[in-house]
Amino acid sequence: MRVLLISASQPHVPCGVGDYTQRLAEALLSVGAEAVVLTTLDDRLEPLPPVPTIPIPTQWRLRDVPSLMRRIRRSQPDIVHLQYPAIGFGRGLGATFLPLAEELSGRWGRTAITLHEFRRFTPRVRRRIALGAAASRLVIVPNRDELDVVRRELPFAFRRRVISMPVASPLPVSVADLASAGREDELRIGFWGFMRPDKGLDDLVDAASLLQRTRRIRLMLLGDPGPDIEYQELIRRRTEMRGLLEVTEFGAWAPAQELADAIAALDICVLPYRDGLASNRGTYAAAVSQSTRIVTTSLVIRDPDRRTNTWFARPGDPETLAAAIAEAASQPVADVDRGPGWVALAEAHLEAYRLLLGA
Repeated sequence: MRVLLISASQPHVPCGVGDYTQRLAEALLSVGAEAVVLTTLDDRLEPLPPVPTIPIPTQWRLRDVPSLMRRIRRSQPDIVHLQYPAIGFGRGLGATFLPLAEELSGRWGRTAITLHEFRRFTPRVRRRIALGAAASRLVIVPNRDELDVVRRELPFAFRRRVISMPVASPLPVSVADLASAGREDELRIGFWGFMRPDKGLDDLVDAASLLQRTRRIRLMLLGDPGPDIEYQELIRRRTEMRGLLEVTEFGAWAPAQELADAIAALDICVLPYRDGLASNRGTYAAAVSQSTRIVTTSLVIRDPDRRTNTWFARPGDPETLAAAIAEAASQPVADVDRGPGWVALAEAHLEAYRLLLGA
């Protein structure tokens, strides 16, 4: 089976959909499918073996659809699977119009779309997404909540196959020998991922400031900080104002295994999302896979989840965040459910594709 995955992002671009697409393609290859990625031609994009990549010069506008369709036809896929949204798609209608163009061209019945996000978007953006979902024969969402919203707001989806598939970790499991790591007399708390206002890093800095009144704190900001230089400088100034600059380590891009080892070496991984935890968060899935304690935010959950070593605080509330970090630090690390691996997800995708082609 030849699967053409369409994404406007690839690894090394600040968009998690690029990492997701790469890992899914690798896993599909490992279970016997022929996976190819169609993406934007851009100097920042670095095709990573073993996945064949087709870079195409496009801004994903409506007028680009004919050239995109020609490139899709030349690839001769059995399945065309759009990964939406991605940072490179921009505001154009080209990407979401592609499934409809496929159907109008007479090659209906082979298009799929994964909606990595839906609920967070404005009604205007949801209408744009509906354009692509309406013509897709398979719609995949990351969790049950998204599934319910899609079915409620896109009633036509009932004549399609709408399913949920969880997100796997974008990072490998740590192989470091943490038992011999020197913990010293300090609490190492850290964040990993792109540094953006919606990630709540300012709340983490304020919480660390509260915690350092009673114990030694080392704050570690791991991984590629992304393109928002202005926000990164804001966080740097905030750590200085709170007296944390000397004990804060600012990260940079690192190989996946090195990053996984750094997350696993934390006492607590803190992910203070401003809109609360959602199950499409690859940063959270990666933290769970390292079997470290996690503190994150939720609009509704308050009790800890020991299956994943996760404690919760209110979004935008440094005091409850600090309290959750202190509580997590006092508890032992439990064996965790790491969630599905990429091979299992690839096999689930193949089964969905087979049903799609047999429908």
